[in-house]
Amino acid sequence: MVPDEKAKRPRRTDSGLRPFAVPLPEASRLLGNKAQSEIYREIARGRLAAVKDGYKTLVTIESIDRYAAAWPPAKIGPTARAATRRRQQSSDKQTDAA
Repeated sequence: MVPDEKAKRPRRTDSGLRPFAVPLPEASRLLGNKAQSEIYREIARGRLAAVKDGYKTLVTIESIDRYAAAWPPAKIGPTARAATRRRQQSSDKQTDAA
């Protein structure tokens, strides 16, 4: 397992079970360091579920999983540098052919 992958998973209790809910800083970390204000906004919109434990707001793990699963897949293409290099090579070939 990649170390970063392990760090993104919610901590398990001594019994090996996943927690039901996590505090906002942990939820922020699990969601790629999303700002806590944004997490509160998503709770208000109903996209994340939260419960209260006294004064603490806890975000449910189930809602974090559902929220992250709804994200669109990343579309990663060639970098701008690679595209520029290809254009240069193409124009160099055209110049050589002339």
